Amino acid sequence: MNRCGSMLLLGASLLTACAEGRQASPEWVAPGISRELADLRHRTLSDVRYDLRLSVPAERASPLTGRIEVSFRWSGTEGEPLILDFTEPSQRVRSVELDGVPVVPELVADHIRIPGDGLRTGETHRVAVTFVAGDGSLNRNDDFLYTLFVPDRAHFALPLFDQPNLKARLSLELEIPSGWQAVANGSEMERRDDETRSTLRFSETAPISTYLFAFAVGRFQVESQSRAGRTMRMFHRETDAAKVKNNADSIFALHERALLALEKYTDIPYPFEKYDFVAVPAFQYGGMEHPGAVFYRADGLLLDEVPTQGQLLGRASVISHETAHMWFGDLVTMDWFDDVWLKEVFANFMAAKIVEPSFPQVDHALRFVLAHHPAAYAVDRTPGANPILQPLENLNQAGTLYGPIIYQKAPIVMKHLERRMGDESFKQGLRTYLDRFRFSNARWSDLIGILDERTDEDLVGWSHVWVEEPGRPTVAVERSGTSLDLSQSDPAGKGRVWPQILDVWAGARDGGRMLQVPLDGPEARVEVGESVEYVLPMASGIPYGLFRLDDRSLEVLLAQVFTLPDPVLRGTAWLTIWDAALEGWVERDRLLDLLVQGIAAEQNELIFARLANDLSEAFWRFLPPAERSRWASRVEGALTSRIRSGDPATLRATALRTFVTVATTTEGVEFLRGLWSGAREVPGVPVSENDRTRIALQLAVREVEGWPALLDAEAGRITNPDRQQRFAFVRDALSDDPEARDSFFSSLAQPSRREHEPWVLEALGYLNHPLRQENALGYITPALDLLEEVQRTGDIFFPGGWVNAVLDGHNTQEAAEAVQRFLAAHPAYPPRLRNKILQALDPLERAVRLSRTSASVPVADGA
Repeated sequence: MNRCGSMLLLGASLLTACAEGRQASPEWVAPGISRELADLRHRTLSDVRYDLRLSVPAERASPLTGRIEVSFRWSGTEGEPLILDFTEPSQRVRSVELDGVPVVPELVADHIRIPGDGLRTGETHRVAVTFVAGDGSLNRNDDFLYTLFVPDRAHFALPLFDQPNLKARLSLELEIPSGWQAVANGSEMERRDDETRSTLRFSETAPISTYLFAFAVGRFQVESQSRAGRTMRMFHRETDAAKVKNNADSIFALHERALLALEKYTDIPYPFEKYDFVAVPAFQYGGMEHPGAVFYRADGLLLDEVPTQGQLLGRASVISHETAHMWFGDLVTMDWFDDVWLKEVFANFMAAKIVEPSFPQVDHALRFVLAHHPAAYAVDRTPGANPILQPLENLNQAGTLYGPIIYQKAPIVMKHLERRMGDESFKQGLRTYLDRFRFSNARWSDLIGILDERTDEDLVGWSHVWVEEPGRPTVAVERSGTSLDLSQSDPAGKGRVWPQILDVWAGARDGGRMLQVPLDGPEARVEVGESVEYVLPMASGIPYGLFRLDDRSLEVLLAQVFTLPDPVLRGTAWLTIWDAALEGWVERDRLLDLLVQGIAAEQNELIFARLANDLSEAFWRFLPPAERSRWASRVEGALTSRIRSGDPATLRATALRTFVTVATTTEGVEFLRGLWSGAREVPGVPVSENDRTRIALQLAVREVEGWPALLDAEAGRITNPDRQQRFAFVRDALSDDPEARDSFFSSLAQPSRREHEPWVLEALGYLNHPLRQENALGYITPALDLLEEVQRTGDIFFPGGWVNAVLDGHNTQEAAEAVQRFLAAHPAYPPRLRNKILQALDPLERAVRLSRTSASVPVADGA
């Protein structure tokens, strides 16, 4: 035994001292988990198991302590060291044993480096570490906590091998305060209670990646239902019993339908032991797919009394998405996080299929295009566009991969692939993939190889431009007599060609017809006849690109878009017009006039919700203050007419919630005040506590008379303690004193102030509200200065959310120049973070151009 081993009990400081004289670690033992380290461990470790015991204190400020035993089969070279991952190891490691013998590790960067003297090739070994858990991924609150380890944050809390392709079985024991509940990946096997503490033992899991390890403990209530022979439990903190009762049956039913649909499609029974889920207040994502313990954002499950159709569809989609991950992501996991899109694409792709039967009244082809194309286009049209598959050198950068290209563009691309192969061949290929790699890992190349065997198409070549390249084609339409010429060009000037099938609607006075036009090369020609008045190349909602129509087609669609009889045609025509406006091909005021017309006339709820979203963006971003005042009455009037109409309550709820965001006239603001106080109501659309709080905050940012007292009153009316804390945080961003707002913004430099990311993003939205953008100009540069730290300390969607929340309220040249100066001053800025800035800058720059124009001043292309 090394003589330093006898001093091991003296604490972590001596561990570090004893390690100082050891051989320096190789370069790949750097912060995070490098690809080189991950590849080495994947070659040398197998049959990994973790036995974890954690003690959770009642006091939020007290640390969690624990012991983890890691067993594994070793295939490395004799004497080669073993590397575990753990942040701040010199402060947190208390002791280390190898096969029961104390050892002195080297504690370096994010790692515990254990000498390889005692490791024998081909044998099973056991490492035990006693430690103080890190708080970075434990999401601690006063009376509950939950883990969130994706993508590489398990080692922020625990010592382990934190990479997706070292799947392991986890056994867990939690010691928690009496009266608290706990849920984890495994089933609760045993519970021992005494006066102040309870000890719970959970069953060992199937092999899963460390980012999927999960537990939540705290003061939760538990609802349980048995469906189709499976008992599911919902853990929640909602204090409104009526809200729970109104939502519970629908929530459990949606889970049951999703499980049954996936078992049928994949031909594989649900692959894990149980299905519990947790409704987490202010959860960072819509959901997270831990097997046996799925986490959701609470307000996405427990909806208000009259939700919008979008909220109902959104809930069904997120439940189906997370359930699909049980097969796509949890059963078969990407080998490395550069292929993280592979699990997300099939979760979204399958969710779209699953949700359809639950909403027979919804046009799901329309829903697909509206749910995917706008968000994907919002990135792909920018200079910061990224490919679906991005290279990744270190897992500490994995969070920067996430965004609309993974979640929205990839399902469109997969629909293209399914279309090329045929539904049945595609499904059988996916079944082969899931069966071949079950409880293991795979890459996109593995899947495309399986699919390529089932078709004569060149899927590898097709994949290169759609999956490995950023951007979208520009598809131009030209009419020549009875012929239609379609040509695609590469906006980046690289000569790329995106093979796809265009669904061209040839519209005529007597109706029209759909033409399928393969555009696998630079151009294609098709006969359309003399009676065709206009053409629409993305008419089915599947084609993808910037579609530049011929002048005649664009003019006809501008005049007739909301009279087109087919909802998918109306939806795709509107997206084409919106794209054209952003390119400067449609005048700003004409676009706004169309939006007001559409709000007044559109009956389809999906299209209405899209128009409402675009109206709010156009009102705040495309109009300078003076022009905004000119449009305000028309905008409010169109929304008010729908709020008071005989339309379905779900549509009127969408109109009302949009009205809350755009009301600026004296009459509109007084209407909001009446809704907040209860003096006014909308028949059939009750104002919920959440609605009332939103109205209060919107009235405050408008600085209506007596708004501080109004916020005080609202604080006293909020009944749920979690929502009380959120309100208290956000209201500090609403002060009418610029110095107080500056102080609040400055406080966000402290990581502890950014723990509740949804709260932070909401507060940033009010700090940078268009009504306060002049004062908020000063926040842009310091917010960008913080972005790298935000990425290091925050969760996966937070960096992009941070930049967007800061810039979305701005539409001035001064704001755009502040961002441009930052980028010019940081030429070596991390590329993926730079892309996120460019993605947020692009709509700001377009808004600047559009805000300078009116109907009498046409928008110049590229002006």
